[in-house]
Amino acid sequence: MIFCGYRTPYDICKLREEMGKENIDVKMIECRISGVSLLHAICLAFLMYSAAGMSTASEKDAQPVSSARLDETKIQGLREKAIKGDVDAQYQMGLMYATGKGVSQNYDEALRWFRPAAQSGFAKAETSMGFMYANGFAVTKSDTQSLYWYEKAANHGDPVAQNNLAMLYDQGIGNQAHSRDVNKALKWYRKAAEQGLVTAQARLGFIYMIGDDIAKNGDEAFTWMSKAARQGHLESMANLGYLYEQGFGVKQNYAEALKWYQAAANAGSPMGEFNIAHLYQEGLGVAKDSALALNWYRKAADHGMAEAWMRLASASRRGEGTVKNQAEAIRLYRIAADMGSVNAQHDLGLVYMNGDGVPQDDIEAEKRFEQAADQGDVETQFLLFKFYLDRYDKNGSLGAESFFKKSTNSIKAYKWLLIAKSNSMKDCKVCKTADSYLQIADLAMTAKDVKQARDYVVEWKTRFSKRPRKEILPL
Repeated sequence: MIFCGYRTPYDICKLREEMGKENIDVKMIECRISGVSLLHAICLAFLMYSAAGMSTASEKDAQPVSSARLDETKIQGLREKAIKGDVDAQYQMGLMYATGKGVSQNYDEALRWFRPAAQSGFAKAETSMGFMYANGFAVTKSDTQSLYWYEKAANHGDPVAQNNLAMLYDQGIGNQAHSRDVNKALKWYRKAAEQGLVTAQARLGFIYMIGDDIAKNGDEAFTWMSKAARQGHLESMANLGYLYEQGFGVKQNYAEALKWYQAAANAGSPMGEFNIAHLYQEGLGVAKDSALALNWYRKAADHGMAEAWMRLASASRRGEGTVKNQAEAIRLYRIAADMGSVNAQHDLGLVYMNGDGVPQDDIEAEKRFEQAADQGDVETQFLLFKFYLDRYDKNGSLGAESFFKKSTNSIKAYKWLLIAKSNSMKDCKVCKTADSYLQIADLAMTAKDVKQARDYVVEWKTRFSKRPRKEILPL
């Protein structure tokens, strides 16, 4: 396993000692596997999936609406059937209005037609109702109603509903992490995956690969990732290559890893390009070639991958495959950080904190640390607390009690310390370390300041929990 970017001795040694290795290991693979995780999900209004061949028995005669614009005669014929109570026609009418295919997009009209079909037990219409409530289209957004309709459709065998229901349990009902139920999520992902739904196969494989609140399982990860990859799922092709590279769930095989990375890259996956670069950088199954690695990192960077910019920055910093150039490295770090790379934000903070090749700048360091911490990175959250403490107590003579009593940054430090503790793995060292500091803080700070810090934590958790899900509207 490797880190995505540059790490200073303080970061590796001291944080490992204080946080515990178990928290760091998660970050080691995040930049090498592709985003099937909900943590980095992208908000999509519609992620279309063709369910041809997956209809339940009650829907075997349903025909999908053509992507071409329907002529008025066909629309009128479909409308007449829908008015007479034909549930398939009602669903198709709703789908046309929801997607804007054949008619102008109109969610109110879509709801008008989805509802009667759903109330008649037509599974795809039930799924569509769940989708409407999940996104607040023509209705008040409601996870309770979304759950209701997804459960009905899932129990009627619709794979899209099963996937979307799994996603609700995966992230937590109402986007509340405390209501997350991984076992229920796995149950419904599996049902959808067994029906061939590629998004469910990909997520199921990913959960087993990273051990997302469950024990890692190489066999399950390989089974489902390979199924999704062979259906052309981009992220899964890259992730399958990673399984071969690591020998997780399958015998280690660099040639197979390269094959799947190349397949993903050829299909337009920057992660595939990124991982090809890694093989050449490390000489895994291929001759080590730093210059060729940089070419692949540039391709991934040009395709919008922030971590590839991070690798280019690291190469410039070290002079690997290119001329050593600190100014260029900083420029590339900024690009990666501004694109949202947690590793770049973290490392850029370290650069400014230490004045490493740039003028020392605590304001810029704090800004970059806060960017990474705000994205949920436990390592940086804990480091940000230490940053405030160390800047107050530069020679270690004042102590934590004095810091929490007198520092103007005590509330912010308390906030990030408490968030780091709550986001850390159970029983890890950071939890114990944080507890000892928090006990000091609770005694040293005023009740008003502690309350304000805890209010900030609640606000952050609420905002962080409202990350979007990739839900599917059935076609």
